Amino acid sequence: RRRRRRVASLSLLSLLLLAYGVIFSSDGDDEFGSTFVRRFLREREQFPLLGLGDSTFLARYLQEEEEEEEVPVGHFDDTAHHASQTLCYARVDDGTVITESVLAEGDDVRLALPADRGPTPYTLTCTTTDPSTGEVTIASTREGTVDPAPPNPEVCDDPHAFRPGYYLTEKSRWVDHCTGKESDTAAGSSLRPMSAELCPGVHAKKDVWVHIVGDSVTRMIPQQALKWRGATMHPVTSFYIGRNSKTGRPDLMLGVHRPKGSEGVNIWFSYTFDTIGPNDPYGETWFGLPPLTWGEFVDLRGEGPKDDGTDPLYDRNRVPDLLMFSPGYHATTLTSMEYQNVTDTVLGAFEDHLGSDRMPPTYLLLNMMPAYWKIPAKYASDRAHRTMLNEYRKDLGLIEASRGRDFVKGVVDFFSAELPFNGGPEGGGQHSDAVHLGGGSALRIATDRLVHAVCAHEFDAGSPPAMESTFLGASTAPETPSTRSPTASPPSL
Repeated sequence: RRRRRRVASLSLLSLLLLAYGVIFSSDGDDEFGSTFVRRFLREREQFPLLGLGDSTFLARYLQEEEEEEEVPVGHFDDTAHHASQTLCYARVDDGTVITESVLAEGDDVRLALPADRGPTPYTLTCTTTDPSTGEVTIASTREGTVDPAPPNPEVCDDPHAFRPGYYLTEKSRWVDHCTGKESDTAAGSSLRPMSAELCPGVHAKKDVWVHIVGDSVTRMIPQQALKWRGATMHPVTSFYIGRNSKTGRPDLMLGVHRPKGSEGVNIWFSYTFDTIGPNDPYGETWFGLPPLTWGEFVDLRGEGPKDDGTDPLYDRNRVPDLLMFSPGYHATTLTSMEYQNVTDTVLGAFEDHLGSDRMPPTYLLLNMMPAYWKIPAKYASDRAHRTMLNEYRKDLGLIEASRGRDFVKGVVDFFSAELPFNGGPEGGGQHSDAVHLGGGSALRIATDRLVHAVCAHEFDAGSPPAMESTFLGASTAPETPSTRSPTASPPSL
């Protein structure tokens, strides 16, 4: 009888804590609540009915701080992680062009600049960051001039590297220094559609599915910015902890871009909220695996496939043609080494789930610098960790992680797109808070960089081999081809 009372009381406490986590962790900001929800959902198969049958879960959760757990040791070293506490920035902002790059101590100043310029004045600022408080101090500044240099092939020919660029102030255009491709960043402007000239591989394949996985910072691209490229993303019903389109923070989105004058070309973009969890060096995304097949995506949104032209006519076992994965901004306290190793472990979990022959070509999305001066008092503990130095180090870790798996084809450099517009404590910048952009040039450039990665990819013409899905209780029987009839002219979303 005592045992039954104890189980009942723990189950009731589990329910109360789960409700607490759902209410107070809608964006994953409440560490205890969100972590509890994450682990509760990860172990949901152990919980019959209301999910409270195994009351030992709560006991394990509450006691785990007392237990010693071995953190997996990664197979990377930290030679590329910028161990110095000093970070230097070289910047040009002369009213006609803006460009900025991070330099290691002792490096020569080399900046992306238009080729027709003469010697250009720059400012080099070096800062130090207190690792215990996150306080930033200017260590030195100096001025000089730099000549425009041609694109560096060691950088431009490496898809796993930062990609420099510069901003033409009078034209409101960002220019990729390696390719010369321009992004129109003027407010209200529409970017060029994904035409056959811009995206030959996409048009040759005709139907392409790009799946984006990331947290709320990444969500801004499908939710706000892809419409500038002609793709309107529709939020779908709730998943995980109940967020949906009504909250303004949808956890899944799906949309399509059908370029005008290109009959039969469908470029599908989908989005799933997932990220490396807060302070979790154990190699799992927050909610376990995101959907990696069309059947998994459909199951997760809870609506079933649609025949009205708003869904692609894919078999359940269809995998994306490209996976864009952002490990995200919630792993605040992880070192760059831990962040790199967790990212590699998560990529390995993706590969284990699908099989190496099924894994779609993948790109890692680099993080943008934070507006650390906007961290509010309630998240004061983040200030020692969410620094520009640490975010730069984490991006170095992501670059190294991207080299460790054959299916990872490169990185999409959001870091260099935001850096010239970061502003710093005295300069404003384009952030609405410590991590989210409020719109503006940086968001448009980041979106275009993702689009350019899609357009530059060389797609395989053939279909991927079949697989057996075991996601969320899906049938393990081999899939059969879809019998749905395609619509004659499906409407654009």
